[in-house]
Amino acid sequence: MIIDVKTKFYNIIKDLGYTIYDNPYTIDGKRRHLPYCQIRTNNIKRTMFQQNFINAVEFKVDMWSKYSGEKEILEMEKKIAESLEKFYELDPVVFVTEKSFKILDDKSTGAVMKHAIAVYDIALEGKETNDGNTNN
Repeated sequence: MIIDVKTKFYNIIKDLGYTIYDNPYTIDGKRRHLPYCQIRTNNIKRTMFQQNFINAVEFKVDMWSKYSGEKEILEMEKKIAESLEKFYELDPVVFVTEKSFKILDDKSTGAVMKHAIAVYDIALEGKETNDGNTNN
């Protein structure tokens, strides 16, 4: 199910018109299309309660702007945040929340660009089967 959520995240960001790289550092900086994002599965915490469980999946979305100002980064974050309700189209999604958002100066290319990291928590509900496997 986690791969379905990550795929949904990828599609949401792609539909907003942003380029997505799995690992932008493997691509020459001159060939990267700005602005762009990277989605990373950061942490998964499983909690059991009376034959049910919740997987709290934490995703980090890195966003790079082509400008040294914050406007484009803030617009990217706003568009993604406004699209979070689309996760509820996936049956086991219980809640989605933006946990944190931080803007950094990225000087790796020489020129100062804005780089932001947003952390999102997505909780997925499931149920244990009699054989101990999960069913979600």
